[in-house]
Amino acid sequence: SRQFVGSAFDGVLDEVVVTDSAVPASVIKVHYDQGHSAKVSAKVVVKYGTARSQCANSACFFDFESVQTPRVESVEPTSGAPGSLVTITGTLFGTQTTTTVKLNKAVTCAVEEATATRVVCRVGNALPGVATINLAVNNIGDAISKSSFTVIPKVSSVSPSAGSMLGGSRLTVTGAGFVANDGSVAPVRITVCGHPCALVATASSATSLQCVTGRSPSATLSQCAVAVTVAGSQAPCEATGGCVFTYSPANTPTVTSVYPTEARGGVQITVGVRGL
Repeated sequence: SRQFVGSAFDGVLDEVVVTDSAVPASVIKVHYDQGHSAKVSAKVVVKYGTARSQCANSACFFDFESVQTPRVESVEPTSGAPGSLVTITGTLFGTQTTTTVKLNKAVTCAVEEATATRVVCRVGNALPGVATINLAVNNIGDAISKSSFTVIPKVSSVSPSAGSMLGGSRLTVTGAGFVANDGSVAPVRITVCGHPCALVATASSATSLQCVTGRSPSATLSQCAVAVTVAGSQAPCEATGGCVFTYSPANTPTVTSVYPTEARGGVQITVGVRGL
């Protein structure tokens, strides 16, 4: 058996041709993208190489109908970080298992609740930017949707909270929206007191970043804001106590002694350090 899915479109349509390489043999998806009307009928022709299927009766026709077309009417909220819950309202939705939602046809918004008129889904790991909401229902087809959702990154924590005046502290920034589901990484910039914190690319993930601080911009104790920008979008800070790092003399190791002060190769040297 074959399953035909589609939506209602406007215009003159004589037939829909599906080639052998387009889809698996058990499922054929047919689309006709020309606006909307009440109903358009078309003969479905399956093409295998140069051979075309033949059918002389109505069993080979498929109807694109507006009454069978799901429709997205609203999305709330319209922006948020990966992990946010989004409520989509409209008509002709399916159940939790038969309805799928994606952002830009790529990133899954996992459906947690679904009725015929309301779907709640959780946004997956998407990079910052405006994304189109794509909703589809098994056995019916794609929904008409002009709705979008703006993905924004967020910062949940920064650790450690203090480190050496001379730099070299490795900061771990947790949050969301740093890496997409497909592994793509947007340009990321982390600053401490407005100065670059060198990103450790091998330690980046969708929810965590690491960077190495530079020297303190001041000779005294300095509490600095930690700012994260992903693909040009600054991530709001949701950390308790703020996203800050303190350059602290108390966290700066000091060499107190070296013995011996002179030696040839192979001689053990003892270094006294305070503050490790």
